[in-house]
Amino acid sequence: MAKENATFNMEELEHNSNAVMELKDCVTCSKHHGEDIKYFCKDHDFMCCGVCYSEGHNTCLRVLDLQTELSSLLYNNKPDDIFGDLKQIEIHLKKFMELNEVILDRIVAQINTSTDQIRVLKKKINDVLDEIEKVLKAEKSRICKEEEIKKEKENQQCSSILSSVTRHLYILKIADTYGSDAQKFLTTEKVRSQLRSYINLVREKYETIGTVSIKADLLSSIQSILSVSVSELGKLMSTVDYIIIPITYSQSHAQYCQVKAVSVIKLQVPALEPTCYTDIAFFPGDRLLAVDYVNQQCILISSSYQFIASCPLPPCPWNICVLDNQEVAVSFLYGNIIHILSVVGNVIRPARVIPTKYNCNGIAYAGNGTMVVNWYNATLRSEWSLINMRGEVIHSHVYDSPCSPYNYYNRYLTLNNAKTRVIISADAINSLLCFDMDGNRLFTYKADNLVEPKGVVVDRHDNIYVIGHVSKNIHLLSPNGYIIQEVTDEMRPVIPGKTDGSFRVSMHGWMDACIHVLSVLLFMF
Repeated sequence: MAKENATFNMEELEHNSNAVMELKDCVTCSKHHGEDIKYFCKDHDFMCCGVCYSEGHNTCLRVLDLQTELSSLLYNNKPDDIFGDLKQIEIHLKKFMELNEVILDRIVAQINTSTDQIRVLKKKINDVLDEIEKVLKAEKSRICKEEEIKKEKENQQCSSILSSVTRHLYILKIADTYGSDAQKFLTTEKVRSQLRSYINLVREKYETIGTVSIKADLLSSIQSILSVSVSELGKLMSTVDYIIIPITYSQSHAQYCQVKAVSVIKLQVPALEPTCYTDIAFFPGDRLLAVDYVNQQCILISSSYQFIASCPLPPCPWNICVLDNQEVAVSFLYGNIIHILSVVGNVIRPARVIPTKYNCNGIAYAGNGTMVVNWYNATLRSEWSLINMRGEVIHSHVYDSPCSPYNYYNRYLTLNNAKTRVIISADAINSLLCFDMDGNRLFTYKADNLVEPKGVVVDRHDNIYVIGHVSKNIHLLSPNGYIIQEVTDEMRPVIPGKTDGSFRVSMHGWMDACIHVLSVLLFMF
């Protein structure tokens, strides 16, 4: 039977066998009557007959044989494929139920231990406060004694000046009553010259009255006490777990976290055209750097997300990473260059330009004067490379198939905290790829509801946040690539930013000039 064959989404058919069977019966082209449908163009989600193919789809890169593709979907939806997964889920659920029998007692025992440790902390804090109180009492005695001496001197000085003022008043009165005009003038001028000194003296007294000079070594003494105490308290506090105490399970510790809130902050950047930020990075001093793709600049943003300064860039700036020595590196989609910028105080300016072998997509600092970059090589295959600060390639690793020179996919990458893993979001194949520094693939993460991942970022515990640009969601993964949580941002699609070293992940909106701030709650199991 004939059906309208305008557009179909092949991915939506993967779990709908009835729809697949219905499409297998759709064999006649509704545009070219009498022509059988033979192909499916994934570039346009369009089913084609031979005429459709020759007229408009013979240059498309992803044209598939329709019947073969549908048969493959039916074959891959057999029950045998999920038996193993269900069995593993059954095993893990039983283990979890067994673990629940003992987990409460362990938590109570460890909380009791933490309570004892908190008592130790409390005593230590009280000891520190007592010592500071002794120092302040000694300073109080010193100040009172010195102020008493100062008061006596001040009163003597004021009494002497008061006598002079009384005498001048008497002289001025006699001259005014009995003196000639010349005597009045001379006496008045003489008293006027003294009056200025009296006024200045009174003003000085009023400005300094009530001020106390505290010895400089008092502050250093208190700071010394606090620095030693903070060091000792830090050692004690490192043994206290405040959320949920780690519990051994299968001879390993697994760390889980949960995104508990997503807030959207609109940046107030003056005199800019509507723009999008293609990458952001946290910079020392609790500030952010944002790459403004449309206005071709790098923007320095305060911790309260207010504009501080900007630096112009060449066309098509893309990714940014923080280097050593108050410098950042910016990659570009075109031009085979990386720009190094210097950030000193609230000023950001160009420092130097590094030539590169190819155009970079993702970029991350690997330490020791090296960077990991993501690009397409001469054969248009996806490749990540370790380069030095002169742009020279140390080693490279190809990881994906060729693509069209007119259809580059934008790959974002990041490193784990130890800088031993390269994690890449591959939007063309809807996957997250993880490699070691030798190029060996450690795992691949793929999910039906993760569509076109535009980026990836890790927090300080190496939990991974994969951002689905089209699916408008965030997949939160464990360090080994297992799904923990899916977060849906109903506002706009987002691509990644960076973490600030604690439990906050900032990301930026795509074409909405916004920062999406995720508040992350960490759990330890």
